[in-house]
Amino acid sequence: MSEGSISALVKAFDRFNPQEISQENNFGLVLDEFSGKLAKDEALRRRLPTASPLLLDNIIDAWKAIYVYPRTQVTSYDLVMSLARFTRNLVAGDTSNQNKAYAAEPDIRSILHNLTSFRQLEDETVYPLTRMLVQTLSNIVTLNDDLGTRLWNTYTTLSDDQNILARLLASPDTRTIHATVVLILNSINAEGQALLNSPNGLRIMVQLLDLTEEWASDDSGPHEEEAFTTAYRLFESFLEQDLGMTLFHALAIEDEPITPHQTSFLKFVDSYLRHQNTASDLHDYSFLWEAFSQLCSYSQGSLQRSLGHPEIHTSEQGLRELDLRLPKVAAALVLLSQCLTTILLCTQNAANTEKPGHAGYSTVVDATRAPGFIESLIETLRLVDRFLPRIAFGKAVATSGESAVIPGSSQDTKGFAYLKRDFVRLLGTICYERKDIQNRIRECGGIQVVMNLCVIDERNPYLQEHALFALRNILHQNPDNQAIIEELRPAEQSPA
Repeated sequence: MSEGSISALVKAFDRFNPQEISQENNFGLVLDEFSGKLAKDEALRRRLPTASPLLLDNIIDAWKAIYVYPRTQVTSYDLVMSLARFTRNLVAGDTSNQNKAYAAEPDIRSILHNLTSFRQLEDETVYPLTRMLVQTLSNIVTLNDDLGTRLWNTYTTLSDDQNILARLLASPDTRTIHATVVLILNSINAEGQALLNSPNGLRIMVQLLDLTEEWASDDSGPHEEEAFTTAYRLFESFLEQDLGMTLFHALAIEDEPITPHQTSFLKFVDSYLRHQNTASDLHDYSFLWEAFSQLCSYSQGSLQRSLGHPEIHTSEQGLRELDLRLPKVAAALVLLSQCLTTILLCTQNAANTEKPGHAGYSTVVDATRAPGFIESLIETLRLVDRFLPRIAFGKAVATSGESAVIPGSSQDTKGFAYLKRDFVRLLGTICYERKDIQNRIRECGGIQVVMNLCVIDERNPYLQEHALFALRNILHQNPDNQAIIEELRPAEQSPA
């Protein structure tokens, strides 16, 4: 880059007057010429402010002037786009440039506030400019902890009508939302706790969880997939900072056993756990078994109230009570059981390969073996088996004539899918080579419960296989448990 070119850039800033529209095109062309070079040349980003010490001050003045004299002409949008692109590329990866350019943040934020008004949100022509401004803010704070903290502290204390992040996340444009998620990820850096310390931060997390549910649908496109991947990185950072429990509890609502947003977060936890290779990679997940135990207790009470007296067939007395929250609880229990199973399997693999485990894992493993956990798991499984018929080849098959739900009824059974399968899988994993657990399963009648699940059930794919494997682990090298099976074996009839 010649000195003449740099001199031309400085003169363009000196002559810039936002009140004279005739100058905008020339000013924008000069900025665009440099923007392309700045994007490719890291050395130029460092050299340009040195060659022109007042350049960044001129940039700040230009942003301020544009905000003071806002216009709606297309040329004005083009000018802001050029200045945003130039600023974005100039500060990329350069701490010194970032620190000086941060002074433009209030003006950039004010322009974004205008662009996210209800009228502007419906105008697709402003989406590219909105994205560019968000990317500019993102580059200003990327890998700059001090600026990221300053920006985040500012944004989480804004009033509702000024909450620019919430407004951006409400955009109809997925690419704008994606850029906003990147900004959030870059601004919190390794300080995820800052996001949960304010109502605005929690509100943003709730918005993101709602959006990820939409993006995870089958009809999502490539932009939604990219946004989902970035959102996953954000939630992953919370788990890596041991903030999973904090976020899970923050998403709770008083007097609700589980909330939709907690369930959505559990999906991220489940996915994250599945992608870990060793137990030592994982952190404190004690909230998982606590939530599992609480939801099992809630389910038992709800199912007992629905089923009534255990000695009276449900078909004779009908449902005494219908808990509309139960399907949501069941869906959360499926996710929690999958998470716990993954933790147990990872711990077992670590033990088999003599690799060190993780203290957080040990807490969860010990909790699943603690008094009452196995018994509660089996009781919940017994009640669910009474409550729901198994579906074999498209037809409902009741359990001992007691099942309360029939296909085609008005009750929502979607949340119960995979519940029996994942519960019996968890049970079989917990008792693996643990004679004390095997004995506790026998003492609370768990062997009979598992045997009843050795069937085909279309609502629970591979239920039969998982039940048989669990039964194998329950009986392995345990004569007392094997004797129970012998007692249940049909007696052979003597030949006539």
